[in-house]
Amino acid sequence: RKWTPVETEAELRLKGCTTIHFLEQGIFDETTGLEEKDRVMGDALPSQIPIRLYQDVIEELQSLSVDVCRGHQINIDPAKNQISSILKQLHQDNKSLMQMALYESYDAFTFGHSIRVCFLALNYARYLTDDEDVLNAIGLAALLHDVGKVHVPFEILHSQTRLSDEERREMEKHTWYGAQVLLELEDPEPMAVATAMGHHRTLDGGGYPRLVKGIPITTATRLIKIADVFEALTAVRPYKDSMSPNRAYRIMFSMKGHFDPVLLKQFILSAGIYPSGTWVELSDGRRAQVEDQSGVLLRPVLSIEEGDEEIRLDLSEGLEDVRIARILRTEELESGLAR
Repeated sequence: RKWTPVETEAELRLKGCTTIHFLEQGIFDETTGLEEKDRVMGDALPSQIPIRLYQDVIEELQSLSVDVCRGHQINIDPAKNQISSILKQLHQDNKSLMQMALYESYDAFTFGHSIRVCFLALNYARYLTDDEDVLNAIGLAALLHDVGKVHVPFEILHSQTRLSDEERREMEKHTWYGAQVLLELEDPEPMAVATAMGHHRTLDGGGYPRLVKGIPITTATRLIKIADVFEALTAVRPYKDSMSPNRAYRIMFSMKGHFDPVLLKQFILSAGIYPSGTWVELSDGRRAQVEDQSGVLLRPVLSIEEGDEEIRLDLSEGLEDVRIARILRTEELESGLAR
């Protein structure tokens, strides 16, 4: 008998195993690398999402982690190539990647957090500079910011209960571990080293690790720290549901001394109250998908299907009688309400 992933998981659960997850295998167009059918992420997300790119980055992070665990010197050139591919996709269609950065369901991929932080940081950085070298360096630093976690014991890293003081101290060592791994490269990337070490430090001198007074936090680290915390707040975890971007922003603004206030405001403008890829319901009852930000937080650019035609609607250009009423959740999309 051939078992489907769903049947296999159900059988494992009956036997008491709940830590293994199976995903449907995607079918990809060999020319474009895009998924032909919505098998992995479900009907709520469009078929043009570059799942192949996502999986390629996961495989590269897995390979790096194995080399680190074995004590081998790592080669980050393939990771640099992946950053170039991510940037290209963001330039062509940032909506599809940003959808993956705000996916509502639990992510069974081990490295999903680092990849989504990379997407968020690069999407934000594109609003600040068009220097490709700087963007590539930021993307690499974001992708590898948690590389030191490979040395943190599994039971601590994946604990679903509050960590003890001893466990917390062990978890905090991942910043030192990560910086050490990246410093041992033949040609260390300064931005990546600084970010691995400093992405849990705060502007007011708090956080960890505790460093010699006077060592500043780089702008890139400040930027990636914002993306890191935002992803952690909005992502689904086994122990918590997803959080709306709006609520995440309120929490981040309440964390006095943690973030560069100018960078945080700019991040919100780039990501939006309604991030690209979000499905929303309008005040006139229509369903729409956010295409891009307009510069007016509550009035982004939308795409709406009307019959066989897809129209682009910029809410910042007049249309005072049309507004976004609410965000649609995945279960509503899967039930067909957004069609």
